[in-house]
Amino acid sequence: MGSSLFCCVAICLLRVDFTNGKVAQIPRYLVTEVKQPVVLRCEQDEEEDNMYWYYQEIGQEPKMILFFHNKYMARINSTPDNFQGSRPSTSLCYLDISSASLRDSAIYLCASGRVSSGA
Repeated sequence: MGSSLFCCVAICLLRVDFTNGKVAQIPRYLVTEVKQPVVLRCEQDEEEDNMYWYYQEIGQEPKMILFFHNKYMARINSTPDNFQGSRPSTSLCYLDISSASLRDSAIYLCASGRVSSGA
């Protein structure tokens, strides 16, 4: 009887339901095999100008990995090469991980915000 090694990537998302301008991340939890593609979805109900994806490793502070202003995306310097994003509408954005690896095991956070007109 042989033994086999099963490697998986654990991706955790925090979910906040839509109430008074919130964001929702889908799926809430995800465990996948190494080298599999992963798609994370973030929805917001206020159609804010900006949406953000953050990555938080255990015991570390969250790091911004993608920033969207309207439909324009900016990758942060530390964004892994296998991460890509899209924002097909003002209320929705995606984080795509083309081939999940063990180093991608983390908590992923999505946020939204409006550009201030200044005071």
